[in-house]
Amino acid sequence: MVAAIKYLDDTYLTNALYAFLGGISGAELNRLEAALLSLLRFDLYVSPQTFYQYAQEIAFTCAKLGDGRGEAESKMKPIRAVPSTGSIRTVESVGSMMEA
Repeated sequence: MVAAIKYLDDTYLTNALYAFLGGISGAELNRLEAALLSLLRFDLYVSPQTFYQYAQEIAFTCAKLGDGRGEAESKMKPIRAVPSTGSIRTVESVGSMMEA
């Protein structure tokens, strides 16, 4: 999450604060961030197509798992995404389980 925030935003909080909020030490967060960046070869870009593909897969899995009563789909909200063009649009086929 920290690497994504740093990649997308010009201003962000310190690693010490993110570590505190995550319940780990600053040194551990720094190690994890460095390991992630190394594995990704410092390339954090994700194309809009790839983002939408994974978002749909996550939404499908959440809907499939649901709450055991088949109510998950009714709770799904559209995800608002900013494609590389900079314009905001709603992806209706992708849901967010964040608002329950």
